[in-house]
Amino acid sequence: MKQTLIILITLFSIGISSNDELHSDIKSMSWKKINRNLSSKTTITKLEAFALSRVLEETEKKKSNSANFWYSIVTGKYPETITSKEIRFLVEGSHSLEFPLSKVSFWKLYNYLVKQKKLNKKERITLLEKLGTKEDPIANKGFEELLSILVSEGEFSTVLAKIDSVREEDKFFQYSPLVKYYKILASYKETNDKEKSISSYYQLLGNDIESELGVKIIAQLQKLKGDDFYLQLTGSELALVCNLLSKKEQKKISPESVLKTYSNSLELNKASRFLLRHKPSMLLKLVKINSSLVTKNHKLLANLAEGMFYNNDLSDAETILDEFGSDSNEAEVYKQKSRIYKKWDKKEKYFQNLVKYLSIYPYDMIFQDKLIDFLAESNSNSVAYADEKYWNLAMNQIPNLPVKGRLVYWYLRFLKFTNKKERLNEILAIYYSLCSGSYYTSVIANEFQAEIATLSIPQNPYSSKESLFRYLSLKLSPEVMASLATQNVSFAYFKDSKELGQRLNAASNTVGASSTLMLAVEYLKLGEMKLAMSLAESYFEKMKLGERERHEVLVGLGDMSKTTYLSLFHTRTLMKLLKIPDDPILLPSEIHTRLYPRPHRELVVKSTKEFDVEEEVVYAIMRQESFFRENAISSSNARGLMQVMPSTGKFLARKLSTSNYSLHDPEVSIRFGAKFLADLLSNYDNKLTWASIAYNGGPGNLRKWKRNHYKNDFNHFLEELPSKESRDYCRVIMSNYMNYKFLTKLQGY
Repeated sequence: MKQTLIILITLFSIGISSNDELHSDIKSMSWKKINRNLSSKTTITKLEAFALSRVLEETEKKKSNSANFWYSIVTGKYPETITSKEIRFLVEGSHSLEFPLSKVSFWKLYNYLVKQKKLNKKERITLLEKLGTKEDPIANKGFEELLSILVSEGEFSTVLAKIDSVREEDKFFQYSPLVKYYKILASYKETNDKEKSISSYYQLLGNDIESELGVKIIAQLQKLKGDDFYLQLTGSELALVCNLLSKKEQKKISPESVLKTYSNSLELNKASRFLLRHKPSMLLKLVKINSSLVTKNHKLLANLAEGMFYNNDLSDAETILDEFGSDSNEAEVYKQKSRIYKKWDKKEKYFQNLVKYLSIYPYDMIFQDKLIDFLAESNSNSVAYADEKYWNLAMNQIPNLPVKGRLVYWYLRFLKFTNKKERLNEILAIYYSLCSGSYYTSVIANEFQAEIATLSIPQNPYSSKESLFRYLSLKLSPEVMASLATQNVSFAYFKDSKELGQRLNAASNTVGASSTLMLAVEYLKLGEMKLAMSLAESYFEKMKLGERERHEVLVGLGDMSKTTYLSLFHTRTLMKLLKIPDDPILLPSEIHTRLYPRPHRELVVKSTKEFDVEEEVVYAIMRQESFFRENAISSSNARGLMQVMPSTGKFLARKLSTSNYSLHDPEVSIRFGAKFLADLLSNYDNKLTWASIAYNGGPGNLRKWKRNHYKNDFNHFLEELPSKESRDYCRVIMSNYMNYKFLTKLQGY
């Protein structure tokens, strides 16, 4: 391959391609497709050269070959090897670094040459100066690196001159905490003004900086004030440094010295972390001294209570939560209270706070488990139901969202078990409105079909929202869902969903109006997510955006760059903030097209036809596994869109006669995942419920779980399944599948 690439570069074009498809291939890590499309070309553009460099990086791990491409993108000349001659041309030549493509290539090349020890310090400085000091993440990285080299060389006046030369409009982005650190250090070396330097270091510590930089600052303070300077500190300054000291140094500090009144939550949080580590019994006193801060900041209050909880200081935790958070609307306050009362076995208070927590934040599946465990405690033979008053409290307070489906389902089982027929029929007539979009809607329709058959169906289901929900509750079936695709049900759209859809569409205009965000879009097109997000964060801070506005901008970035993950993830996050159900039936298209996208559809259709698997099954799995992030890597090392384990990948590669593959490549991941799903479905009578558990937990584990816990009641089995992850996974997959099936009809796929 190396010889072929050199021939290709002989007629290298220095133009910049506007090929949207190639941008998409680079961003989505479609290495096989890139190689197929470009391997026979006799002339290539800069973008194509970059694409080939990424193929080599990811599939062959040959940085030297990739570096040749990076060099050619920056200089317009492709070398067989990068020798001193090429380096001299790189250093002395005038190269355009205006576009992200060139900057990314330059930065990759620079780091490769540094790692290979091919650059001296003077050459490094000259190269880094070429990046300038613009509002650009690579320019920022280069600027920090440049200052680091100059500091190591003792060129402090040059450091100050470089920092002072940054244009006013670029300072917000370029003056990172590390740059500020270098400025303080260089200023002291030039002026010998010890007091000013010390004050500046404390001021920098007062920001939420990374601990690595904090340790550097501590080292400088020790040089200026002596090794044990922290022993003379009190109050705010001590709070800022105490957690950055070594364990040995921290033991020298008297815990009483941090029992002070603090001016802000950051200082109080740092002081509390120190006490939690060294004298947790003093946390209560610290909180009371700073009552005004914790009263205003209930999230901080909950964090302090959590620290006390883990230290087993339950009484102190209860005291501060009751005293300072009694009127709180912060979910974490009630979460901590529920944990305390659970440990104390105070049943009433535990349940009240558990329900209150889930009423504010219903998406915590661990605590949803705790709720059902309390209400319907199951064992291998039976279910012990809680008293009706507990069911009523939970049903009344927890919002009507898909995550409520499990509660609704078990409430119906409770009503049937206790023979409360009137209430049972009342809930069956409206259950779809209580948990629309949930996996459990179809479970309820199947399990209670005899009871549902006795209830009257509205004559005109489209006359009102109430009639439509009753109709869906009583006639839920694939045929009915398909018929809805031809109806206008906008009158029943969820509250706030129309406005949200409009705001999401407008987000692209916000992005387009900002040079900062448009630069982020260009980096996203090159697959450089971290660089793009650093620009987005800078924009958020500069514009002082709130949480909701930030997520809307991120949806806009996803839409503009065609980064499916960003559009989906942040649309979903906004819906959680607004407590809008993610049932596509009752959402405007502006939302459901972002919530249930179909990226790489050509590959999905090809693989589903090859292995006889439904397209909706593949998308249901892919959405949950990776949220459509091609570069996703799980904690267990599963990779790519379908999160295939390397060992499973090797097995499937042998079966499918595939070699030289990357599990991040959509072409590979989708084909391997579809094959694995096809095999699982064939083993479990084509039932996605069982196949999804096997896909997540492994076929061997499922066989063991089924043998030990299955008693011909799948939903009872799902409650007893030892793996929480697999329990939740099955429910989400089935919900995804149903929603994609509906959208297939709605969108005419």
